Amino acid sequence: MVTLPEAFVESTRALMGEERFRRYLAAFDEEPPVSIRLNPRKGLEWKVESGKRKEESGEWKVESGELASAIGWCPLGYYLAERPNFTFDPLLHAGCYYVQEAASMFIHHILTSPSIMADDPSPLTVLDLCAAPGGKSTCAIAALKEDSRLWSNEPIRQRASILSENIQKWGYPSCIVTNNYPGDYVRSGLMFDIIICDVPCSGYGVVAKKPDLRLKDPATSAALPAIQSAILERSATLLAPGGRLVYSTCTILPAENAGVVEPFLRAHPSFVLEEQTTLYPDTDGTDGFYYAVLRREN
Repeated sequence: MVTLPEAFVESTRALMGEERFRRYLAAFDEEPPVSIRLNPRKGLEWKVESGKRKEESGEWKVESGELASAIGWCPLGYYLAERPNFTFDPLLHAGCYYVQEAASMFIHHILTSPSIMADDPSPLTVLDLCAAPGGKSTCAIAALKEDSRLWSNEPIRQRASILSENIQKWGYPSCIVTNNYPGDYVRSGLMFDIIICDVPCSGYGVVAKKPDLRLKDPATSAALPAIQSAILERSATLLAPGGRLVYSTCTILPAENAGVVEPFLRAHPSFVLEEQTTLYPDTDGTDGFYYAVLRREN
């Protein structure tokens, strides 16, 4: 059984109830699943039969891995039966697939939702505000309408270099990588149809993969909701009327999720909540993630 900070345990037990909380803790003792997302733009054919990958003439595979099962909310995503040595796989370095936690692929479900796809058949202008290392941006590329333009931004310079490398590997000509802060975009006067706002958070949804978080005092995260709210406020000014803003975190703490979104909605009546989802390791087999889709009315 994993050991977590007492304050986190108390608040999460109160949120879930004792029985659900026990199942939640038990999920952390299981081996985290490994998942990848395929790149449809590389012209390779992939086939999965009877729960295993199949290689035929002209088809490719992930070295030393099996495509064990598909990810329900992303048709290009698959869980692997085991973790291969990705470092030595040329297909990874060629951008034929991306190693990504399944919960992060939920952006594909959002961007291909009937409401977004039906609103306007024309290409979209999209901003991924805090994009490094590139998982959500490359996932968005596969989901966007043809000829859409993606601005993939990372404020921290070193992480922006990693982002640029991954975007180049993925191969999409209408993607612009930038190294700016939200305020720079506000001053630019640019407006976007979709904004992906994956804000800095406490990370309490990924404690299974980051054991150091188990030693973290939740009190050190007390200032995060104010920072998250400020990023959300600035991002909202960049959203065109009728557009969608996707607010996301990799934590299950309500203070950083609905606790940020709900006050924003009360302060901005021109925004409405279209959808919100929290993914949990015990019920969804993924890291803990939160997504909220906000629409700015015309």
